[in-house]
Amino acid sequence: MPSAQLYNSSNTLHSSPNITSLALNSSSNDEIRVLFGILTLPGQYQRRHFLRLIYGTQTPVGAKVDMKFVMCNLTKEDQEVLVALEIMRYDDIIILDCEENMNKGKTYTYFSSLPEMFNNTNGDYPPYHYVMKADDDAYFRLQNLVDSLKPLPREDLYFGYVIPCSSMEPFGHYMSGMGYLISWDIVEWIRESDIPKNHLEGPEDKTFGDWIKNGHRAKNRFNAKWSMYNFPEPPTKWFLNSAETKFRVYSHSEQISLRLLIPLEVNPVPNPCLLSLQAIFDLDNAGTDLKSELKDLYINSAVQVDVAGNRKAVVIHIPYRLRKAYRKIHVRLVRELEKKFSGKDVILIATRRIARPPKKGSAVQRPRTRTLTAVHEAMLEDVVLPAEIVGKRTRYRLDGSKIMKVFLDPKEQNNTEYKLESFSAVYRKLSGKDVVFEYPITDA
Repeated sequence: MPSAQLYNSSNTLHSSPNITSLALNSSSNDEIRVLFGILTLPGQYQRRHFLRLIYGTQTPVGAKVDMKFVMCNLTKEDQEVLVALEIMRYDDIIILDCEENMNKGKTYTYFSSLPEMFNNTNGDYPPYHYVMKADDDAYFRLQNLVDSLKPLPREDLYFGYVIPCSSMEPFGHYMSGMGYLISWDIVEWIRESDIPKNHLEGPEDKTFGDWIKNGHRAKNRFNAKWSMYNFPEPPTKWFLNSAETKFRVYSHSEQISLRLLIPLEVNPVPNPCLLSLQAIFDLDNAGTDLKSELKDLYINSAVQVDVAGNRKAVVIHIPYRLRKAYRKIHVRLVRELEKKFSGKDVILIATRRIARPPKKGSAVQRPRTRTLTAVHEAMLEDVVLPAEIVGKRTRYRLDGSKIMKVFLDPKEQNNTEYKLESFSAVYRKLSGKDVVFEYPITDA
């Protein structure tokens, strides 16, 4: 895999081992100061909480990294209240004097406003050595980012992922808007120069590259391929799943560990989905025997279900196509997750879709696996994993109601007996059906 590479204005390529010669004369132990600006929208409350959670697990050494969410003026009453509460609670939001837009100058307003905000403060100059512009659907490993920045120049630097994806040449092209970084002197130049002021509209990442090119700036450029990339692996391909919001994960190691997803619906806090993501992320980083199996797995969503006796269960919905991979590690993964959730039962369910019956006279046939009955039976098998169903019995009551008894294989009794009430509660929640789980009585 090619390593990340540094270019200077003479187009001379320096491989990573030689980058240390380009560092400033100041002590290499000097703390790096990075302003990490995440461009977002006022209404993206859930996404900001998610990013606070996952970035809160990182404590980079040798650097001061300030995370800030950047948005334009608030236009709705509910936003004014809720964002104000966020500012009071977290103090990590910058509100720019502009109208929300995609390609009409928000990036310019962001960079050009920073000198006035931070240069007048009493303290070190520059207030930050580097400023990052990142999207709110991106995730960085901060320690590896800091380690990449330590040997680099602190002036006239443009750091990121070169676009187009097939290019390794940062001169003549520009950095992807999912996340790029510039040195503080370029931030000040953007505020003072007429070049950016006269060219505000257009695709903002490309427009930013035009500013740098026309202003003859960024003599030092760091192409972070392939240590900075989109999932799943090089060559990079952009993708979007309409049912899910995908978090592009950038890793400064050769192997990415986990694809992060969040559901679009807003769940009450604490969010079981976010807690599940953090638990799986912790397992991946803890160097457990699950590390290699987790690297290609992700989840769709998670919900919490109340169980009798004030107990609770966490139901994690996984992609249907990954169900076989999850089953291979089911016992170990569930055991580790239940340790993380301290007393809550964890149940993994593959996401399935129920199709409507075809219209009368239609030539279209519905797959049997998409019927209501088939989906409920498959969910029942998922709920009781790792146990297998060895028998079923339906009991009809005098009032017309019915209850199903499901008998489980005694081989997995040690792994599932304590969860029988959770199985019943979860299946009732998913299907609306009452089920009692038992083990068959065997003759001594």
